[in-house]
Amino acid sequence: MTTTLIEFQIAADPPQRLDKALFRDAPAQAELSRTYLTRLILAGAVRINLAPQNNPKAKVVEGAQVQIELPCAAELNLTPENIPLRVVYEDDALIVIDKPAGMVVHPA
Repeated sequence: MTTTLIEFQIAADPPQRLDKALFRDAPAQAELSRTYLTRLILAGAVRINLAPQNNPKAKVVEGAQVQIELPCAAELNLTPENIPLRVVYEDDALIVIDKPAGMVVHPA
């Protein structure tokens, strides 16, 4: 599996917990939630000063070097189906569809 490596430093006045420090200091463009960061820590995908971390509650210090290996998203192989649906209402901003009960709206 291909991964993307994110590297950054823990800024001044870090929170007590690793997961909170990563959430605060990770680059904003990475768009990582604290829940996802916790999963990455538990999976061993986070290193602090080159040492693997697996405890979200571990203490961190200012200036620590962080490396996070992000797994690349799996490509979905979805094929749209031509299913007849009744349009109840439609305008420029909204469409109301009458779909059969039990029909999946989006893949899980």
